[in-house]
Amino acid sequence: MKRKNYWLLLAILLLSLSSLSPGLEFSGGGSDVKNPEAEGVTVQTPPRHDTATGPIRIAASLNTTEYNELLRVSEHIEKQTGIQVTIDRVEEPDLYDMYNSNYELGEAADIVLVENGWIRPLAERGYLLPVETYNASEISGAGMTHIMAQMEWNGYTWAAPQDSDPYVLVGHRSRLQALGLSRLPSGLQEWKQLLSVWKKGDGAGQRAGLSLTKDMRGLLALLEFIEGESKSVQVQQLLKDKELLSLVEGLRPYIRPDHEESLEETDPSWSVAVMPLSEVMNEDKALLNNWWIRLPHHIQWGITNRSWAVSASTQHAEEAGKWIAEITASDEAVRWYERTGKLPVDAGLYRSPALADAANIVPPEGQEKGYMEPGEFPAVSFLSSPVWSERVKQLLQGQLPVQEWLNLMP
Repeated sequence: MKRKNYWLLLAILLLSLSSLSPGLEFSGGGSDVKNPEAEGVTVQTPPRHDTATGPIRIAASLNTTEYNELLRVSEHIEKQTGIQVTIDRVEEPDLYDMYNSNYELGEAADIVLVENGWIRPLAERGYLLPVETYNASEISGAGMTHIMAQMEWNGYTWAAPQDSDPYVLVGHRSRLQALGLSRLPSGLQEWKQLLSVWKKGDGAGQRAGLSLTKDMRGLLALLEFIEGESKSVQVQQLLKDKELLSLVEGLRPYIRPDHEESLEETDPSWSVAVMPLSEVMNEDKALLNNWWIRLPHHIQWGITNRSWAVSASTQHAEEAGKWIAEITASDEAVRWYERTGKLPVDAGLYRSPALADAANIVPPEGQEKGYMEPGEFPAVSFLSSPVWSERVKQLLQGQLPVQEWLNLMP
């Protein structure tokens, strides 16, 4: 009887073991790989499938030059690795809302190109995979420390940097000298002097005004240049500074229309410009000697930094990591700069002859650390808001009084 009970108990035990999940594995050793979920990070870890189930989907807001370059790089990567991708171009004003809704519906692309200010909010919602989970340690490279910090949260890195595009102040050397200026204006008093010179030139039919990218970052960059090098200020201080805004109000008649923002050398309607560096670098390089170009002393908001992130819902995590490692490699970063004008985030690349022009503009500290101190920038949804972009245009075109602007500010 005892022997029969023994065999019965043994059968029950074997039956219990066989009911365990077939995916459960037992290991006799520990692991050095972090487990994000065990450390309180919510990640919707996907199952892994072979790329034969379909190409990797990429979503990004790209201009025509960037799109064509990304197609070229993707074809090269496919030849080298066999990884196929499809690219969805998204209009920038709709990007953030689209990402959020697609993540909520489980329809997100496998890889997304996001502004760095979006990385933490998306990671906190569990929409992204940490870089560590798809074993892409080679992605980070020698990234600029300030920019790399924007991609970190809760002990993990959530994206790989693609490019950086700060706004710069450009001056047409000969035209400013003709106006009596020996350098670019710096600080409130020198901008008042420039405005005074422009006003005097009106009577003589001389008008060589300001070319300005009319969005929130363009306005913030202009305010940073007017404020000068005296201190680092918070975004609310800049956008609510009545003295700075009063000068902007005075500049309104000299701000060029939207359709006249390019820096044509033969166009006499501009002498000073505030615009993304990429637009300047896409002009004829020979013209750079005719211009003064300067970054603001404190770049905090007049800049766009972008990175590649992998969606938590992807079924191609490892392949996505390999694709990102390829597109952010040093040689591709240099080619991306040459074709798009967007700066690389690998600090070591600024010693490359191909980046000699950029190295002359970006000071050594910027090459090492990058711009936009971590934790000091406003929500990217505010910077990219279509509502606020429209208000900026109205402010700069004289359709929105300064006092009404101040009343609307949060």
